[in-house]
Amino acid sequence: MVPVEAGVAAWARVEMVVMARLGEVLARCGPGAMVAVDVPIGLAAVGARACDRLVRAELVRLGGSGSSVFAAPARGAVGARSQAEATHLSRAAGGPGVSVQVFNIFAKIREADEVMTPPLQARVFETHPETTLAALAKRHGAAALGRKRTTEGRTARVGLLRQAGVTRAADLMAQAVGMSTRSVVAAPDDALDAIASALVALARAGVQAGGRDPARVWGDGAVDARGLAMAIWTL
Repeated sequence: MVPVEAGVAAWARVEMVVMARLGEVLARCGPGAMVAVDVPIGLAAVGARACDRLVRAELVRLGGSGSSVFAAPARGAVGARSQAEATHLSRAAGGPGVSVQVFNIFAKIREADEVMTPPLQARVFETHPETTLAALAKRHGAAALGRKRTTEGRTARVGLLRQAGVTRAADLMAQAVGMSTRSVVAAPDDALDAIASALVALARAGVQAGGRDPARVWGDGAVDARGLAMAIWTL
C-alpha cells in the first residue's frame, strides 16, 4: 500500500523514500500494490470535475480550507507553456482557471495521464490527503489542525496520525526531512500528506484505520476521454 505525494512514497508503517516519477513508484511496488496519488487522474474535456467540487465542499464542512482542493484543468490545457495560456485554454473549454500551484504540477499531471489506464485505476487512484486529515480530526474529536506548513500544524497532524494508528508517524516525518534525489526534495508537509494518503490506500485494501475508517469515493461516475474515472478517494 503506497501513496505518492509530491514525489514522496511512504510504505505504510514501514519506510519512506523519495522517487521522482510515478512510474518508478509503480515499478518498485509491484503489480499488487494499492497506490494513492495526490495528482489529478482523469481530466474533463469540457467543464469542471464534479469530484473536485464535492471534495472541496466536504473539506469546508469538516472545517478545512476549500482552497486546498485545486481544481483540475480541462484536458486541452495541460500542454500549455504558461499559466496564462493554460487558464485561457481551460476556460475556453468551460473548465476552471489554472492557479500557479496547479500549473506547477502540470508535468506530474501529464505523467500520471500517460501512465494511467482504466484497469490500473482499480489499485492506483487519486486522493486528497488534507480532506482525509480533516475527516480523521472530526472522528477523533481533535482540535483545529491549522496550516500544515507551520510547526503547530505539523505537530497537530502527527498527533492525529498517531491517534489513527500510524504509530511511526513522527519517525517517518523525521526520516523525510532532508531526503532527496537529484530532482526531488521531501518537505515535511509532503511527508504528512504521504502518510495520510497511505491510510486511504490501506482502507481501500481492506485495512481500516482504527477499525473504523473505510475509504470514501467522491465523484459523479463520470469518465474522461481516455476512459479514466474522475474520482477522488479519502477517508
